[in-house]
Amino acid sequence: MSEVFDNIIIGAGLSGCSVAYWLRQTHPEQKTLLIDRLGVAAEASGQNAGFVTNGSLAHLKKLMDRFGADQAYDIWQYRSLNHGLLATHFLKQITHLNYRRSGSLSLAKKESTLNNLAVAAQLLQDHHLRVQAIDQDELTSRFDLHGFAGGFLYSGDGSVDPVPLIEHIFRRSATPLHKREVLSIEKSSKQWTLETNDGIYKSHRLYLCTNAFLPKLLPAEAFHLIPTRAQMLETDAIPRRLDANLYSCDEMAYLRQTAKGTFVAGGFRQLDPDSEVGFRHRIHNGIQQNIQNFVVGALDWHPVVQRRWSGIMGFTQDGLPGAGPIDKDMSGYFMAGFSGHGMGTAFLLAKQLVDYSQHQEPIFKPFYHQIQAF
Repeated sequence: MSEVFDNIIIGAGLSGCSVAYWLRQTHPEQKTLLIDRLGVAAEASGQNAGFVTNGSLAHLKKLMDRFGADQAYDIWQYRSLNHGLLATHFLKQITHLNYRRSGSLSLAKKESTLNNLAVAAQLLQDHHLRVQAIDQDELTSRFDLHGFAGGFLYSGDGSVDPVPLIEHIFRRSATPLHKREVLSIEKSSKQWTLETNDGIYKSHRLYLCTNAFLPKLLPAEAFHLIPTRAQMLETDAIPRRLDANLYSCDEMAYLRQTAKGTFVAGGFRQLDPDSEVGFRHRIHNGIQQNIQNFVVGALDWHPVVQRRWSGIMGFTQDGLPGAGPIDKDMSGYFMAGFSGHGMGTAFLLAKQLVDYSQHQEPIFKPFYHQIQAF
């Protein structure tokens, strides 16, 4: 007879490990199991650039255009709360995570883009947040950056080495991990039954935390999610420092320097969006070349590329993540839709999902979805 767990979490990335952590913090008496076909931080969570940010000011402007200034600011503040929560529980406690709170530059090459960034910056300044305008001369003299007309520095953002962070969250959760591939999920009136490639698992509550791979576990119409690749590269170490994350808002590209001196960069998905949809990891040579050219142009340096890779994110129709129940009995739950903002959102959203599943406390309304998949 199969052992019955109180909770089973599918997915051992940032969201799944965070759910396991909060279950351990709030309900240590419950028996919880993590299942992932590859292991901790093996997919997009461990392959991202390590930005612990609210997003670029260009992203904030898109939120303003779509949802209005008030809700856009609420989403921005939610990510600030997520950052603070991560800092309190992990980032400020553990030195080997290489956490830095040095801010993010949102930069423009076109005057029209710079004007849009100014609108978003004004919203933050109206709420007394520290946003500094940076002109072309200061970008060169202070940051040694080239090719930009100007931009803004938001001081609240940070960066971290993502894999050590997620591994530490996992260890602090004290949750066993079984490397299995889930083949099917069935729901009865009292429990969930999971068929895997190596046995049957049962639980009273189920948490689906597989982000881009959610459509493999739920009907496609339950929560519309598009698996989308992000291309990235890492250079060799360069004898200079860039003390801020960088967003190039015209090119939808990003860049940061790691603690070991290398540069991690990505973006340019918009150049060939259709080909970047899918579950398969693949290097896109054209996009990779554009990323490399972007690094060379911004730094005025020709670094050696050490490695190239792609990570698979989950894109939603409104660009926001989702979390909530997946069945009418409210014993199954999901978190997904982290299209490049997992580090900025998932730790707090995991806490809210656990609080909701255990005590019916509310989830942040823009992220809440109630779906009927079972």
